Amino acid sequence: MIPETYTYKPLPDYLGIYDSKLHGKGLFAKEPIPEDHLVTHSHTHRVIGDEIDRLPLGGFINHSNTPNASLARAGNKYYLHIVEDIKVGEEITLDYSKELCGLHVAKKENV
Repeated sequence: MIPETYTYKPLPDYLGIYDSKLHGKGLFAKEPIPEDHLVTHSHTHRVIGDEIDRLPLGGFINHSNTPNASLARAGNKYYLHIVEDIKVGEEITLDYSKELCGLHVAKKENV
């Protein structure tokens, strides 16, 4: 049984999911986020065997050729690592060719 005091929050208070100019919905800063911050509240991807699975939060991080975040691996989980200061209302983005597709390609090349 879940205690009455337990409250599940899929996102930290400083992040929100809103309409994106890039594509569909996106992950946005509700408060300033400093460079080198690691979003550890929720992970975006998980490694199971030879596969990298995108979790629900990861589905809201859109691609940009000039991203403001990267992925940081800890064990079998990937977290968002903020690589430049992010302002309130700014969308958090990754470069898919380096962060996601690159992970799969590198793994398959080594097989």
